[in-house]
Amino acid sequence: ISAGGWKSSYTGDFISQAEMQEYSENVLEKVCPLVNKNSRVLEIGCASGLTMYKVAPLVGLYYGTDLSEAIIDRNRRKVATSEFGNIKLSVLAAHEISDVEDSGFDMIVMNSVVQHFHGHNYLRKVFRKAIDKLGETGFIFMGDVMDLDKRQDLIDDLHRFKSSNPSDGITTKLDWSEELFLSKLFCEDLQAEFPEIQSIHFFDKICTIENELTKFRYDPVF
Repeated sequence: ISAGGWKSSYTGDFISQAEMQEYSENVLEKVCPLVNKNSRVLEIGCASGLTMYKVAPLVGLYYGTDLSEAIIDRNRRKVATSEFGNIKLSVLAAHEISDVEDSGFDMIVMNSVVQHFHGHNYLRKVFRKAIDKLGETGFIFMGDVMDLDKRQDLIDDLHRFKSSNPSDGITTKLDWSEELFLSKLFCEDLQAEFPEIQSIHFFDKICTIENELTKFRYDPVF
């Protein structure tokens, strides 16, 4: 959790293991029905591997990319001392995935990463490259999207929490000007822009533990 930088926007503390376990189970629930032991998966922004190490045992190839060389090196060390023989890793920014030598993937995973993209046009650029990396059929799991329609609700909730908890030890995040929030209408616009997209399904989060990940985010699958 600490390696991935998973901190609460409310308190600034690391998110609990139970909450992150539910986060991982949420990915599995959405992805498992769409892959099999022969599937080839490419992840854009694999980070500390919360998704990768859950999904890799279920598929034939898992190719993880990330912008951070330190993150990829850490994952390479873990892979080298584990039983994961089907994981490949490369240091690549999202817009550089055309450099991945493999192609014909059955699934592209962009989980909890698009909020760090610098704008809608950049996302469109990455989406085009992702589609080109898929086989004749395939899926794009763009999970953990920050919901634009709930952006103000999130900000208002954080301000209420800050006002109710004026402790100096709490570092509540109130500036959300740099994160990319997406409405479901934007996802539908992508379908109109890219004729290869045959359908979009929107999924809510598993929510046995209510937090910012389950209240203000959603998972589209293309």
